[in-house]
Amino acid sequence: MGSYRKGAVVVMKGKESRWLDLFFIIYILTIILPVLYVVTISFGSSSGMYTSSLIPKSFTLNNYIRLFTETDYPRWFLNSFLVSGSTVLISVLLISFSGYIFSRIDFYGQKKLLNFFMLLQIFPLTMSMVAVYKIMQALGLINSLSGLVILYIGMTTPFSIWLVKGYMDSIPRSIDESARIDGAGRLRIFFRFILPLSRPVLVVVAVNNFIASYSEYVLGNVLMTKQQNYTVAVGLRTFVEGRFGANWPVFTAGAVLSSIPALILFYLIQDWFVSGLVTGAMD
Repeated sequence: MGSYRKGAVVVMKGKESRWLDLFFIIYILTIILPVLYVVTISFGSSSGMYTSSLIPKSFTLNNYIRLFTETDYPRWFLNSFLVSGSTVLISVLLISFSGYIFSRIDFYGQKKLLNFFMLLQIFPLTMSMVAVYKIMQALGLINSLSGLVILYIGMTTPFSIWLVKGYMDSIPRSIDESARIDGAGRLRIFFRFILPLSRPVLVVVAVNNFIASYSEYVLGNVLMTKQQNYTVAVGLRTFVEGRFGANWPVFTAGAVLSSIPALILFYLIQDWFVSGLVTGAMD
């Protein structure tokens, strides 16, 4: 009787495993097929999106060549890297200091300020669009890449402070106490011990902030009116409207090239990214 029950359990687990495998296969296909379709359109000779097939009859590099010979795509690509790189460098510096202060120093209004940071994430960006534009206009930062950097830092910082604080809370305070006994001050403790130990979560923050600023469209579209100041996300819009018409192959070629830096970044830091997310979420 006991062996029969064990056999039934094994059969049930085998069926559950097959259903789970089927689910993951379908899930992976729903992710891969649209990406594959976009890539094939970028190499196709058809001028439309709906007339293209998943496997085009002929492959061509003309769409990629047009990006660099007939458009300002290289300039937009450089703008995006300048804005995203500056955003990451400045925001990670501010967030690491802020996370350390909230994790290690008790001060009046600490919890209220943290809750305020979280509250800022609730309101959609479109609600403050008019106010943001007026402020940037008053500061003379319309069509300014530095203006975008300031806005992106403000956009990505609040949630990242929560993430870094949670990670730094997991670092034993005994490290701080031992360092103080040896005569180390707060800055030395931060740079010598806390910052190196917090590297995984800072990598997560850097990647998140890079992707958020690199792919952001709404603010860039509102603040950038001169074509030479466009970022990639804003510039790609011109391939489906305006003087380019609805040229989906060129659009998809630009989208494919734009995604390569993010893919390379994720591949290089994937181990740190996972460990930083797990530890920051558990504490």
